[in-house]
Amino acid sequence: MATWCAIGAIINYWDKDDLINPPIDLGNGISLITMPDWARSDAALDVLSWSKKTRVQQNCQFALYVEYEATALGTPDLDWQGPEPRPIQARAGELLLISA
Repeated sequence: MATWCAIGAIINYWDKDDLINPPIDLGNGISLITMPDWARSDAALDVLSWSKKTRVQQNCQFALYVEYEATALGTPDLDWQGPEPRPIQARAGELLLISA
């Protein structure tokens, strides 16, 4: 198993008084972190449109972060009880959506 992560960029949030001191544990495996430099790279944002990529690269100071263990992209979520299998990445994405 390897450690993977899912990141939800928080666009246009400005902590002008510098009150937020990440990382902050929000519960359920979700943390508020300072946006990592690697997550702003062209390679990491390759699937986004030019305008969205630019917004993340220029206006993202913080992100929501979920870390999980998986053997590869598409590893099944063994805790999932639904009728169809789903990858563990879908669970990580769902956690980010719920917390947003």
